[in-house]
Amino acid sequence: MRSILRILVIRACAIGDFILNIPALRALAAQNPNSKFTLVGNPDTLSLAKPFIPIEAIHSIESPPWSRLFVEPLPKLDFDAAWIWMKDPTIARHLQASGVSDVFHHAAFPPPGIHAADHLLSTVGLPVPPLPDLEAKFISNADSSRKRKPSQMLAGIWRVGRSVFRRNHPYRAL
Repeated sequence: MRSILRILVIRACAIGDFILNIPALRALAAQNPNSKFTLVGNPDTLSLAKPFIPIEAIHSIESPPWSRLFVEPLPKLDFDAAWIWMKDPTIARHLQASGVSDVFHHAAFPPPGIHAADHLLSTVGLPVPPLPDLEAKFISNADSSRKRKPSQMLAGIWRVGRSVFRRNHPYRAL
């Protein structure tokens, strides 16, 4: 596989859905260690990826020029590849017409019975990356008065993503 240096990711979703994208983004970053990511969607949500992947820029999908991708190609986009997780393929077609050579379009949500994180990771076709050290990512040694255990942080993430668990695990009634 050739080295991909500039990766565009378009993912317009809520916080819980985007958290489930992080393993797929980390796998892409691990496969392409010199890459930089440009994320387009909801900037507040997408900023959650900053501790996990190298971010070049984060943009709102509702602002020009990105909002124009819903209706037309953009001239001279300089990306090696793009991953789009959306139902509608329009943006993927417009990115190809904009000169992005490798465009990967996938449904944002999995078929019944498949967990969303597994589905999103399968769309990049790469192995699961090792788990990040959440304590190192989110806890500052300088601020020991606010230190929390990793299990407390994961509990916060779990609360955000609980509806996804219910949606994608039909064999377990919560």
